[in-house]
Amino acid sequence: MNFSEIGIADNLVYASPRIFERRLRILDETQKLIAEKGFEKFRMRELCKRAEVAPHTIYKAFGSKERLIALAIRHQFESFETKHPLKYSRRSLQGVLERVIIGHATMLSMQEYVKAVTSIYFSLTVDDDLREAAAYNVILTLLPWAKGLQQQGCLRDGFTADDLVEQIIRLKFTISLQWCRGGISDEAFLEKKVLAVLTSAAGSTRGDGYREISDYLTDFQGKRAIFERFRVEVSQEAVGTARRA
Repeated sequence: MNFSEIGIADNLVYASPRIFERRLRILDETQKLIAEKGFEKFRMRELCKRAEVAPHTIYKAFGSKERLIALAIRHQFESFETKHPLKYSRRSLQGVLERVIIGHATMLSMQEYVKAVTSIYFSLTVDDDLREAAAYNVILTLLPWAKGLQQQGCLRDGFTADDLVEQIIRLKFTISLQWCRGGISDEAFLEKKVLAVLTSAAGSTRGDGYREISDYLTDFQGKRAIFERFRVEVSQEAVGTARRA
């Protein structure tokens, strides 16, 4: 799968503030309805009632149910990014781990939504665009870092940035499925996501990139001194940002 061309492409810039507000309201209500009903039981009629719009308004604005849901998922992640200004660069391992840790806390507070997005990813009937939308937040978390590793020549022969991202996505959604089914605890959920990033990257990298990842992986599988200090740091930073807001 080629992730390099994925962008917002959500056409949320409109001529009228009133239209802009209405379409954001539709996206917000779509997200809430997905969380409450899941993907399979999502009904456009109920959305129209809750968003106080006519069906033709939604189809004119978004084209189809699938595109609407895809954009609502993307909008949710962009809202998270706005509410949680993060410290480390997207192109760094620290930036990836920071986003995994802070994103984990958000996921715990919206389990039904996570279930719905996970079901979309594993569905046999959705199209590729909707499946990519389900993975959108993971793609944007990982891709700048993976592309940086590739540009620095730190990926092993035969690996591309897209290969690394896709490998981690598959692992993270499998882990999310386990958590949604109650098969692992909240803490194990985070641990497995961190391991998915570190082990996949360790097996795909070489040189300086590998050495940094290996140091974090060795620590995480041992005393976790580095990881726990980092976790406390980014968690405190997130709390401070929330209070200032």
